[in-house]
This record gives sequence, structure tokens and C-alpha cells, in this order.
Amino acid sequence: MRSTMRDWKPVTKDEMYVVLALFMLMGIKQKPTLRSYFSENYVLATPIFGSTISMDRFESICNFMHFNSDHVRTYQGPSKLFKIYRVLSHLNTKFQSLYLPGQNIAIDESLALWRGRLSFRQYISPKVFQIWNQVVWTM
Repeated sequence: MRSTMRDWKPVTKDEMYVVLALFMLMGIKQKPTLRSYFSENYVLATPIFGSTISMDRFESICNFMHFNSDHVRTYQGPSKLFKIYRVLSHLNTKFQSLYLPGQNIAIDESLALWRGRLSFRQYISPKVFQIWNQVVWTM
């Protein structure tokens, strides 16, 4: 059995950008397992993953990734997002400042009603959904 700790090399800034970008791409291109993103099978292949970083390196970085939580006393966000809240809020701020949507916007169907088991989901009431549905179909 191979030890990932023995093969560890310090992570560079560029590698962190690659890992974060691949996380975002995983949200767009969804597959059942992490290994399937790096598959070389002709039918399942997503070449950008394997050509950008090796699967072993990606797994090592993910296994050892840790965000420092030095803001224990001042934290007021959702308790389940405690460790990554600062990263999420920074990314949200950056995305909002860098992307200014135009006049024609397509709204994703994920705004549909859902009552699954996710504690930090956003509930959209049926009344709001009906109004939104009317607006979309009258455009």
C-alpha cells in the first residue's frame, strides 16, 4: 500500500486555483464518483481533468485541505459552514463583482420546489414560485 503522506509535496498557488476550478467544473459536469472525472474511457472521459492535474495529486490535495478557523468568537454565519464560510463569502463577493449579467438571463430549473434533507437549502414558497413561473413564461 502506498502512503500519500510520504509522497506529499507542498501545494503551489497555481495548483490551488486548478483544484478550485475543477470543483466548480464538477458542479456543472456531474459524475457519480471522483475517479470517473479522471477516467480515460472513451465514453466517460472528461479530458480537462486528467490533462490539468493527476488524480493522485488531486486526491492528496483534497484529503489534506484545511481552512483555518481562527474567527471562532466573531463568527455569526451558518454553523455547518463554519470552517469554509470565509472562503465562500470571499468567492461570492468576487463572483458578484466580476460577473454582471446582461438583460437576457436564463433561470435554472433548480429553483423548483424541493423538500429534501439539506439543512442550509433555500426554501422558495409556492406563491413566489408561481409568480416566477408566470414571469418566465410571459417573457
